[in-house]
Amino acid sequence: MLGDIQAEHDLYFKTGALLVDFLHSWSSPLTTLPACMEALWIDLYELGYIEEKDVHLVQLWLHALLEVGYDFPRPILRRYDNVVLMGNFNFLSEHTNVLMWQTS
Repeated sequence: MLGDIQAEHDLYFKTGALLVDFLHSWSSPLTTLPACMEALWIDLYELGYIEEKDVHLVQLWLHALLEVGYDFPRPILRRYDNVVLMGNFNFLSEHTNVLMWQTS
């Protein structure tokens, strides 16, 4: 039991930095969920949050899901931060990614 606690020591003490600093700012130009998951796991490994075997396991898991015909969610749409559109627009329905409209 003590060995388990010692093995998980880094996880407990790096979790705050992981969640706040890394995951909050992590992004990828990839547009499919499996590709983003793999890229995230690789980045987590490169930063020392997880081990190489964890990357291989997520790759095997994603491959298994694809093999059984799992239908992953639609491609990931990018959101833009700090953008405000101002003016009169008559085509709101064409812009489903817009989070806020400001009109004068």
